[in-house]
Amino acid sequence: MYEEIGATSISSESMKRTSVAVKEAQAAFKPLPRYVWNQCLLSPGQVTFLVGEAHVSVNIPSLTIEDYVVADSHNVQCGLAEVPLQETVQVGLQNEKLFIGGMEIEREDREWQWPANIGEPVGQEFVLPPIHPSLLAAASPDQTRDNLHAIYVSPKTGKMCASNGHILVEFPLGYRALHDGGVIPLEVMQVVQKLGEVRVQLYSVDGVTGFAVLTSKTAEIITPLAGEFPDYDQVMPKSIDKEIKLPKKQLLELLKKWMKTLKAEWFNGRSPGLKCTGKGDTLEIEVEHKGVKLIERLAVPGVGDSVWGINCKYLRTILEAFPGEVLMKIGANGKDGTLDTPMLFTDGSIRAVAMPMRIF
Repeated sequence: MYEEIGATSISSESMKRTSVAVKEAQAAFKPLPRYVWNQCLLSPGQVTFLVGEAHVSVNIPSLTIEDYVVADSHNVQCGLAEVPLQETVQVGLQNEKLFIGGMEIEREDREWQWPANIGEPVGQEFVLPPIHPSLLAAASPDQTRDNLHAIYVSPKTGKMCASNGHILVEFPLGYRALHDGGVIPLEVMQVVQKLGEVRVQLYSVDGVTGFAVLTSKTAEIITPLAGEFPDYDQVMPKSIDKEIKLPKKQLLELLKKWMKTLKAEWFNGRSPGLKCTGKGDTLEIEVEHKGVKLIERLAVPGVGDSVWGINCKYLRTILEAFPGEVLMKIGANGKDGTLDTPMLFTDGSIRAVAMPMRIF
């Protein structure tokens, strides 16, 4: 399965006997992140995509192509889009040209390289819980930060975690084992989110866990792991001065209203910062963006005297991670009267941490 496969041609006669159901083939592209366009390998009953360094193989039983053909995945999808969904069309090589129906598709004249050695299995195969959107949103969008542009899956701690360096979101894995896990690239987890139940088997080479194989009913993913995830215990608050029950619904509604009013972007680092000032049982929230200032006061029992700042997008990501009530735990104010230690958000199962933002 993991050997090199060369792109070979299909005869004119074979072309007449190869086909694919268009609706089924188009469905194979749906799990892919929209911005991933790369090579794909057409093979009997299957299409395999390169997503970063990962191989994502999706079953297409109606693809009766008789050999292996490397093509540009974007062009293949465009070719499929030109054919009515209900049709079954011919797919194959004719005179060294790749066709889907009557449309010529750009072909990659190169060999397809599978991972040469993914190593030996580590521990038992386990099932991933559904991937929450907040987990994906908390990961760094910067592809150069391999270990943060990813999701950390740890059977040893029984947790899944993502961080962009400003916030961190942690979900229970629902499975614990003696062995540690791995850092799975973000693009792979975006695909996994759309596949339903997914089973994971980790693999190691020379004692180092370096690959994961993720399988569902319709797909298999072989992916290298993305380095070491930071030891995030060091950013967890060491001392808690107060616990505040946040009005999650009100805060989310306020954030969405303000972002619409300000015509601001929901994007990491670009969203405006919030200044939150507690006094008694009232939380005053202030935002300023492009010369426009908005202020709202919410009743938050026990908020006490505290001042802290956080990016709008980051607060939204954290609040949406929790299905119900959210408890915020914070330390004492710093010397300048503002919070300068990480803020912990939890419901007893899910945890999130945010670094305070200096906006004063």
